[in-house]
Amino acid sequence: PCYLQRLGACSAADAAATPRLLASPQRIADVRALCDAARARWGVADTLACFGEVAAYVARPAEAVRRAVHELAAALALGDCAGRVPLNATVAVHVRHGDKLLYHTDGNTEAHAALALAHATARGLRAVHFMSDSLAARAVFAAHLQRSGNETLAVRAVPEALQVFTGESNLSAHRQFLAAPPAAMDQEVLLLAETILMAQSDVLVGPQVSNVDRLVAELMASLRERPVVDDVDNVTWFDRRGGVY
Repeated sequence: PCYLQRLGACSAADAAATPRLLASPQRIADVRALCDAARARWGVADTLACFGEVAAYVARPAEAVRRAVHELAAALALGDCAGRVPLNATVAVHVRHGDKLLYHTDGNTEAHAALALAHATARGLRAVHFMSDSLAARAVFAAHLQRSGNETLAVRAVPEALQVFTGESNLSAHRQFLAAPPAAMDQEVLLLAETILMAQSDVLVGPQVSNVDRLVAELMASLRERPVVDDVDNVTWFDRRGGVY
């Protein structure tokens, strides 16, 4: 979009205004005001669409992340290549443990599984792209789907050797990353690559108190008019018209 470009189709005045429009303190009122200005000046659809475009611009992948996206898609058998499940035929699920003690329960993980299965059944989806900082949560999620009689919905998750499961230790994520085995992928690169893939899923199921989930939702909003996002705790931060709370 024009308001994110420095050169090209934008006028000189637009290009000069770009740094001012992108820079803002982290206060929701300031961000809303900037998005209101973008909507009035360039016809951006709504505040959520503005958030999505800015998030997509800021999160545009560097070369290492681009490579990781392709490597991860191959490892998960997701994408448009032969023998893979298209990304838009998946439901993205994020089960967060780690620093959020509220989510340290099998019941919460099972609730995510039930919600994912309901969306997949209703929308004809073929696979779950499952993300979690807990390897135990992965097992609980898969077991619940099996008990529910699911025979068609595949669960795709990052190979164990590539990820450091920070949700199963009291150590800080940073300390665990420093002690990661040689086979593990750079964990920041992995997180960004997985976020980019999840943003291309048809539905997102995950805690909207999580910055990761909000980024996935914002990137989804840059690809479609209104993303389908669900939270087992019924938390939401945007409405059906694209307004942001």
